[in-house]
Amino acid sequence: MSEEEVKEPEAGGILEDVNIEEEMSRDYIDYSMSVIVGRALPDVRDGLKPVHRRCLFAMHELNNVWNSKHVKSARVVGEVIGKYHPHGDSSVYDTIVRMAQPFSLRVPLVDGHGNFGSIDGDGAAAMRYTEVRMQRVTDELLGDLEKDTVDMVPNYDETLEEPTVLPAKLPNLLLNGSSGIAVGMATNIPPHNLGELCDGIDYYVQHREDCTVDDLMQFVKGPDFPTGAQVCGFNGINAMYKLGRGQLTVRGKAEVEVEKGGRERIIITEIPYAVNKTDMIKHMADLVKEKVIEGISDIRDESKDDIRIVVEIKKGAMGEVVLNHLYKHTALQSTFGAIMLAIVGGRPKILNLKDYFKCYVDHRFEVITRRTRFELKKAEARKHIIDGLLLAIDNLDEVVKIIRGSKSRDEAKGKLQERFGFTDLQVNAILEMRLYQLVGLERDKLAEELAKLLAAIAEYQARGKEVWWYMNPQWRFPSFNYILNTSLYRRTHFPQLMRHGLDGSLLWGMTWVAPGFGLDCQSRPMRWQAGADGDGVLAYPVKGRLVPSLRLALLRQSLEDARHLAVLRQRVQACPDHLSADRAREILSFDWLPPTGSAHRMPEDYDYWQIHEEIGDLIESFGQDQGLSEEGER
Repeated sequence: MSEEEVKEPEAGGILEDVNIEEEMSRDYIDYSMSVIVGRALPDVRDGLKPVHRRCLFAMHELNNVWNSKHVKSARVVGEVIGKYHPHGDSSVYDTIVRMAQPFSLRVPLVDGHGNFGSIDGDGAAAMRYTEVRMQRVTDELLGDLEKDTVDMVPNYDETLEEPTVLPAKLPNLLLNGSSGIAVGMATNIPPHNLGELCDGIDYYVQHREDCTVDDLMQFVKGPDFPTGAQVCGFNGINAMYKLGRGQLTVRGKAEVEVEKGGRERIIITEIPYAVNKTDMIKHMADLVKEKVIEGISDIRDESKDDIRIVVEIKKGAMGEVVLNHLYKHTALQSTFGAIMLAIVGGRPKILNLKDYFKCYVDHRFEVITRRTRFELKKAEARKHIIDGLLLAIDNLDEVVKIIRGSKSRDEAKGKLQERFGFTDLQVNAILEMRLYQLVGLERDKLAEELAKLLAAIAEYQARGKEVWWYMNPQWRFPSFNYILNTSLYRRTHFPQLMRHGLDGSLLWGMTWVAPGFGLDCQSRPMRWQAGADGDGVLAYPVKGRLVPSLRLALLRQSLEDARHLAVLRQRVQACPDHLSADRAREILSFDWLPPTGSAHRMPEDYDYWQIHEEIGDLIESFGQDQGLSEEGER
C-alpha cells in the first residue's frame, strides 16, 4: 500500500503512541472491577447481585407481585434484558430459576409454575413453558422503593432508571447466602435461619457499641441449609463469623434401622447443601462395584416430596461401619468453604458477623430516614394545598366573582394570587376544584384531613429526635461531678423531666467513685462521703454485694411520683369535668424545680411533700367516681 493510499483519521481523531503494558494493565483493572462490582459479588445491603436486583425490579415494574397472576418467564426475561440487563437471556433465566428453587435458597424469592429443576440436577424447562411471579416475602425486599429510600441511576441506555440497591427489610445476604467467582476473589456465604438473624439484629441494635461477635453468636448459631444436614464441629463456624473465612464440615442426616430378620439398612433423609442427589447415589454404587465400600447389597432412591435414600446392608455387615465409610468416601459428608465477601461502599470486603450487622443496620437506618423525609415532604405539600382550598371555600363568593370576571385561566390565577397570596400549587388546585367540593360536608372532610396531616407532620418531625437534660446542680464540687446533691433534687428529678417533656437526663457522676476509695468488696467497703445523702454513687459494694444508696432510694421514689402523675393525667383526660379536675391540672403543671439555695435541707415554705400526698388523694377520688383503680390502668 502506497503512502497516498493511507487514509487519514476522521475529523477530530487523534493518533498517539501508548505503552502497551500500561494500557493492558489499566484495561485489565477496569475489567476486573466491572466483574467484581457489576456482576459476581453481592451488595452487603440487600444481598443481591445486579442481575438478581434487576430481575426483581423488572417484576416489580410489571406488577408481577405475589397476589397477581403468573406470567410467562419469557416475558420477564425480555423485560430484564430489554430495559436493564443487556446480556444473554440464558443468564437472566438461570437467575430467575435459581431464585425459585427451594433447595437453592433458604427463602425463595420467586414463585414458579412449571418445571424449575430438581435437586437431582435436572434442568428447568424452557422459559416459554414456565411462569413466574414474586413470592410474598419478596415484597419485604422491595417495600418503600417508591418513597425515595434508595438512589436511582440511569439504565444502560439512559432511557429509564433502576435502583442501585433495594430497601431490603430482610437481611437477605445471610438469609439466602450467595456464591460467585470474580477476578482474583470469590464469595461463598451459606444461608441462615431468619429467626436467628432477627434476634441477632435486635441485640446488635440495642448493644451496637459494646457487643462482640461472641455475643451475636449466642443468637446466630450457624448456617441453616435448605437441604438440611448438620455442621460438624464449632471451629469452622467460629472462624467464619470472626474472621470471615472458615471450612465447614457438613454431614447428611442418616439413621441405621434394624429390620425383623436382624438385617440393617441406612435411611438418609438429608444431604449436604449443593450436592446433586443422583450423582451422589451413582458414586455410592460405583464405590460398591469397585469394592471400596463393602457390605451394601442395594441402594434405592425413594424420594418424593422429601429426601429418602435407602441403603440395604448385607447380612453380617454392620450398618454403623458402612455409614462411616459413606461419610468418608462420598458427598454425604462434604466441605463448605465459607468466604464472607461482599461489596461494601463500592469495594469488596471480607466481613465478620458484626461487620455485616453494622452494614445492614446502617442501610436500614438510611432507608427509614429517607422514607420519613419523603412522607414528611408529601404531607407538607398536601397540607399546603388544603390550606389554600380551605381559604378559598371560606371566601367562596369573592373567589367565584374573580374567576367569573376573568377572561382566561392565567388572568384568574394572577388575580387570585394577588388578592389572597396563593402559591402556584394552591391556585392550580383551586381552579381544578370541582363544584361538589364546595358543599359543607366536603369542607368538613378537608378540615378532618388537615388535622390528620398536622398530626402526621408532627410525628414525622419528631422521629429520631430526643431531648435530654444535662445537669449538675452541685456547683460547689464541679471536679467531683456530683449529681443532684440534695434530697430535694433527687426526689423531684423524674417529675421535672415529665413536666418539661424531656426524654432523659445525662447526670454527672451517676456511678462516680472518688480516687482512693476502696474497691475490694471483701475487705474494704466504700467509704461514706460527708453530706446529707451520701456520695456520688447509686450503690455501695459491701462484702461481695451491692447496698443501695440513699441516692438510689430517692430516685426510685421520684420515679414512683412520675408514675402517679401519669395515672392522674389519664384520669383527668377521661373525666375532664370532674370536681377535682382543676386542682389536678394545677398539680400537673406544678414546677418541680426546688428553690435556689436549698442545699441539704427542705425549705419550710416548699410545698412538695404536701403535693406528694395530695396526688394520691386525687387519684383515689377520680377512681371512686369512675369505677377505676390504679392497678386496672397499668
